[in-house]
Amino acid sequence: MKKILVIYPDWNVTKIALFEGENKLLEKIITHDKTILLTYESIIDQFNYRKKQVIHSLNQLCISINELDAIAARGGVLSPMPSGTYIVNETIVDYLRTK
Repeated sequence: MKKILVIYPDWNVTKIALFEGENKLLEKIITHDKTILLTYESIIDQFNYRKKQVIHSLNQLCISINELDAIAARGGVLSPMPSGTYIVNETIVDYLRTK
């Protein structure tokens, strides 16, 4: 079965869940220090900080990102587009960094 990490970034927390197939293996809320978040100019600037926090949380649970088959996430302000699932590519990442 495929292992999928789901990431839901919110204002001062990042919610994560790990699924194997349809079975939820874990769910965790990572709370971020608001004073640290305020040091970043924009939300995209928080990427590396939040990424390290997610990886650290997975490591504490003895889960390596190398075990994951996919990562699904909510977030990003894109132009209006049909609902659905999209593969995040460099075009989308560049758009998010510059808008």
